[in-house]
Amino acid sequence: MPDTTDTLPFDETKTPTQEPAIYETVTEFEASTESARGEGAYWRVRGQDGDFLFKEAPETADDHHRITNGGVKAYALPLRGSDLMPAQFGAPRNGVDDDGEAIWACTTYAQRNGYAVDLGKNVYQIHARSKPLFSYDRGVDDPKQNNFNMFGRGPSGTRLEIRGDCEDFLFKVQGNTSGYSAPHARASEFTFRDFSINGHGHNVDAFQFRCADQSVLDNIKVFDIYGYGLYGRQFWDSTVNARFLRCGDNLRIPYVDQTEPFGAGQKIVGEDSKTTAWLMHGADKQKGFLHITHVDGAFIDGESIVGADGGQATANIPEGIVGSEKAVVDFDYEFGERLWDSACNQIKFPNTSKIEGYRWRAIHLGRGSRQNNFSAKIHLFLGRHYGGPAVYIDGGISNHFTDHMIAHTKGERTVVIDGSNYIAAGNRFIGVSAGAGIHLKSHCRRNSITCCHFDNGKQSCVLVAGGQDNMIRNNIPSGSGPEVEVTASSHDFALLDRVIPERVHIGETIPAHGWSPARLNVYSNQNLTVRFESERKKGAIEVLGNAVTSG
Repeated sequence: MPDTTDTLPFDETKTPTQEPAIYETVTEFEASTESARGEGAYWRVRGQDGDFLFKEAPETADDHHRITNGGVKAYALPLRGSDLMPAQFGAPRNGVDDDGEAIWACTTYAQRNGYAVDLGKNVYQIHARSKPLFSYDRGVDDPKQNNFNMFGRGPSGTRLEIRGDCEDFLFKVQGNTSGYSAPHARASEFTFRDFSINGHGHNVDAFQFRCADQSVLDNIKVFDIYGYGLYGRQFWDSTVNARFLRCGDNLRIPYVDQTEPFGAGQKIVGEDSKTTAWLMHGADKQKGFLHITHVDGAFIDGESIVGADGGQATANIPEGIVGSEKAVVDFDYEFGERLWDSACNQIKFPNTSKIEGYRWRAIHLGRGSRQNNFSAKIHLFLGRHYGGPAVYIDGGISNHFTDHMIAHTKGERTVVIDGSNYIAAGNRFIGVSAGAGIHLKSHCRRNSITCCHFDNGKQSCVLVAGGQDNMIRNNIPSGSGPEVEVTASSHDFALLDRVIPERVHIGETIPAHGWSPARLNVYSNQNLTVRFESERKKGAIEVLGNAVTSG
C-alpha cells in the first residue's frame, strides 16, 4: 500500500524535463500507453478532475485503484494534505453512468487510511444500490481510524442525484454496539458538509448515526426521498445544520391490473377492507407501486383499490404493504436495558436548519431522546394535508423547542406529547409559532408551553388530556378558541401555571381605572382552583367561570 505524503514528491521549481508528464484527466491517464516508471513512481493529474497524484503499484498488486492501457497499476494519493477525490477512483461524472461505486471506493479507502474526501464541484449519479456510499463500524473496522471528513462545494455546487432505490442508508456511522462492556467504544468526529442529495422520489434513507458522538452535518440538503433523513440511536453531542425537504415515510402498495390511472394527493380505499390511505403520487402504469401515507386499517391482497378522485387497480400484497412509516428525523434508544446510557442526547439543530414532514411526521422523539435542542423550522408540507402531527414526542424527556416556527395545515394539532408508553417529561416549547396547537396525552409531567403563538381557529391552543405539573402560560391564540382545554379524567394534573400573575400597574397609587383582572382563558370539565401571587382588596380581582373558585 502507498505511503502518505504531505508535500510534493518532486521539485516543481526544476525544469519540466525533470517532472513526469501531467495528465489533464483521470480518463487521459488511464488511456496512456506510457511504460511503467517503476514501483513507487508518481503520476500526476492536474486539470478539470482536480489536482492529485497516483503512486505506481507493484506489477503483482491486486489492490490498485486504477490501471492504464500501458499496464501501469496505481494507488490514489492526495497531492498535498489529506484529501482524495472520487475521480481518482473512476467516478465518470458524465451525467449518465453510475458514480456510486467510485464514491464508495474513495470514501472507504480514504477513511481507512486517514484521508478526507473532497467531492469537488461535481454532479454525481447514484444508481440503485444495496450498500452505503460510506460506512464505518468501530466494532468491525480499525478503531484507530475513528474519524472522517467529507465535503463538497455547497448544496448547489456538489450534488448527489439518486437514480434508483437504495436498500441501505447512504451514510452510516456506528460505534461498537455489540453490548455494554468497558470500554464501550463510540464512533466520533464524523463530518459531512456542503453537498446535497436529490432523491428524485426514490426509496432512500440518508444518514444513520448509532453509538456515535461529536459529529456534524453542516450545510447539507436532502430533497425528495422516501425514507429517513436522519436516524439516530445512541447519538450524542452533535450538530445538525441540514435541510430535509420532502422526506420520510416509504409505505407503498404493490398493485396490478390498473384500469384507471391514479392522481396524487387523494384518498384511496380498499373496497373489501374499507382501509383508507392518502396517495403520495400518481400512477399510470399497468402495475407498480402506490406510495401512501397515514394508513387506517389493513389492505387485503386481491381487493380493488379505488381513488376518491379517480383511479382503480387491484392490490398485489400477499405479504403485506411494503416499507414502513418513517419520520424525517427519528431519535430513540439503542439498548432497552440501558435506556439512559443509550439515548440520543444533546443534538443541536440551529435556526438555519429545516425539517419538513412532507409525507408523515417531521420529527419522532422516542423514549430514548433527551435534551435535544431544536431551533429549526419544522413543518408539514402545506400544499397537501394528510393529517397527523408534525412533531410526535413519544416519551421523550427535556427536549427544547425555542424561538422558531412549527407550521402546519389547519385542523389537527401540530405537536403531540404522548406519555402513554413512557412518561414524557420536561419538554419545553418557548417562544414558538406552533401552528394549530399542542396535545398532551396520558403521563405528561413538568412540560412547559409558554410565550407561544397559535393559529388555532375555533379549537384550543393546548389540549390537556392527561398529565401532572405541566406549566402552560402566556400563550397567544390567534383564533377564537381558548388558550387551554382540559379533558383529563383526573384532577391531579396541576393546572397550567399554578400561580397566575396579576396584571400589575407599576406605581405608587391605584390606577385610575382600577386593577385589571388576571385572565385565565381556559375551558375545562374539571373543578379548578386558582391562586394568586398577592392579596388585593375585595373585588379587585374577579374570578369568572363555572366550577372555578379562588384559593
